[in-house]
Amino acid sequence: MPLSRHVVEALSGQEVVGSLSADALLRMHSKSGQRIEAFAQWMDRCDQYFLPAEGDAGIRVKEVGETSLAAITMGAPDKALLQSALDAVDDTGLRQSWLADYSEACQRGSLTTVESLDVQMPNHPVRVKMDFVRCLLRVSGADDDQAILNFSLLIV
Repeated sequence: MPLSRHVVEALSGQEVVGSLSADALLRMHSKSGQRIEAFAQWMDRCDQYFLPAEGDAGIRVKEVGETSLAAITMGAPDKALLQSALDAVDDTGLRQSWLADYSEACQRGSLTTVESLDVQMPNHPVRVKMDFVRCLLRVSGADDDQAILNFSLLIV
């Protein structure tokens, strides 16, 4: 798939319905008491990660949203594929930075950053370069099941 077609598909997959933004997500997070149920209508756009644990070498994928930026970029909402791609990053500093960000979100409850990505996709013969807003939110659900939600929106 040519890079231009991949980018067009990623952009069209990121069309925002309503007023979804990092600000809206942070407000929902705060008003809901950090409950995952508050994000039900947006879960298809979020990836879920396990809370970082001491000794983790990287972040661990729990679920991939059907239309999250990761799913769109990879071409499928495949948890194993995303985990494999994250584990395959040969830049130890980048992996440690991601883990530090998820740990900070875990401790503080949320973290919003502007990110740049420049990687070779593991399942596409293209190099992906993009800038995006990343909103990490620690949430609790039924039975106090906890996760970090990752909502990422392309900057265009």
